[in-house]
Amino acid sequence: MLTQQSFDVLVVEDDQLTFELLKRLAERHFPEATFICTASPSSTFDYLNTNPGKRPRLILLDIALSSDADGFTILPELRTRFDGQVPIIMLTNSENQQHVWQSYADGATAFTTKPSNLDDWKTYIDMLKSYWYEVNTLPTS
Repeated sequence: MLTQQSFDVLVVEDDQLTFELLKRLAERHFPEATFICTASPSSTFDYLNTNPGKRPRLILLDIALSSDADGFTILPELRTRFDGQVPIIMLTNSENQQHVWQSYADGATAFTTKPSNLDDWKTYIDMLKSYWYEVNTLPTS
């Protein structure tokens, strides 16, 4: 197993409490990753455009954003922007099969449902680290 260098995880999530929970758990269980939050499609592209040298190695994308556009709106653009080399994981409350189908059709790497309790969030972070940091090899920036 080859361990990679630390990397950024971009979280496109409009619920600040969800992001804070993710960030705090990651600080303890996945310290190799720096979790960065944007809350809307416009803030996501503002961040990416003003930080071109800080390409995320992983993106967690919520479907239901409180802005004018949802996660589906920016999924294809993110996929194109990074030439499909940055995994985009849908992280949503939705269990709607149409959302699952649309996510994969639009280029998502994976579709995951937000955990419902603290223990499940810990497991989610542990699995995220195990697969995307320890097992899987991502393209270098």
